[in-house]
Amino acid sequence: MTRNRDPRRSGIAAAVGRLVDAIINDDRWSMARPPTGRFLHQAIRRSRRPRPYFDSVNQRDRLVHARITQDGPNKPPGPIHLAITLVPVIVLVCLYYDWWPSRYGSFGWADPVLVGPVALLMLLVCGAVWAFRSLYVVGQDRRWTWWILAAPTMVLAVVGTILLFPRPSFDDMRPQFEQVARDLLAGTERSRSHFEIGRFDISYTHTDDDGTVYFVDGGGFGLTVSSGWAYSPQGRPAGFDDFTATHLGGPWYEFTAVWRS
Repeated sequence: MTRNRDPRRSGIAAAVGRLVDAIINDDRWSMARPPTGRFLHQAIRRSRRPRPYFDSVNQRDRLVHARITQDGPNKPPGPIHLAITLVPVIVLVCLYYDWWPSRYGSFGWADPVLVGPVALLMLLVCGAVWAFRSLYVVGQDRRWTWWILAAPTMVLAVVGTILLFPRPSFDDMRPQFEQVARDLLAGTERSRSHFEIGRFDISYTHTDDDGTVYFVDGGGFGLTVSSGWAYSPQGRPAGFDDFTATHLGGPWYEFTAVWRS
C-alpha cells in the first residue's frame, strides 16, 4: 500500500533546509529565532538569492579578496619614495647653506639658479605622490603603516633644523666684505670679478672715484636688475642707473639698480 505524502510537510521540510543553508552561509542570522512566519519567508528568499563570496566582513577578508582577484591592495609610500624625496631635500639644503659648488668654479654648469627650481619641482611631485598613495591606503583600503609618516617627518625635521641654525647673513660676513673693500681702495686694482665671500657669489666689484666700493651679487639672472652692497664711508652712494640704497649701518648700504634704456 502506497503512502501518500502531505505536500505541506514536504514544503515545510524544503523551507527548513533552505533556512539551515541560510544560517550556515550568513552568521548574521540568529539560531535562537524561530523559523516561522515572516522570518521563514525572508530566509527562503535570501537562500534563493545569489550573494558574493566576499561581501561582508573585515579588513583581512578584503585584502584576501584583492589578492585572489589579482587586484592587489594600494601601495603606501615606502622606502623608495623616501629615498627619492631625500634627494631634492639634500639639494635644497646645500643651496641654502651654500654647500653647492660655485657658479664661477669648474662646476659652473650646475648653476644654483637652474638646479634650485628643478629640485623644488621634484619635491612637489614627491609630495603629490605621497598624498595620493596615503589617501588610497587610508581611505580605500582602511589600512595604516608608519611609512606614511616617514617622508613628512623627514621634511619637517629638516625645516626645523634650518630654523634653529639659519645660514650666515651679510652682517655675519661683513668683516670679510670690508677687508676686500679696503684692499681695493689701498691697491692699484680697481675691480675684481667672479669670486666668493663666504656663501655669497660676487659677480663683480669695482671702486668709484669718490671712494665707494660696489659689490654686485651674483645670484639671479641679472639681466636688467642688479643688486648688492656698497661700502661708502663718505655717506649715501650716488650709484648708477636707476639706483636705490638702504643704509645697513656704518659705511654699508644695500642697493638695487635697474637698467633703463
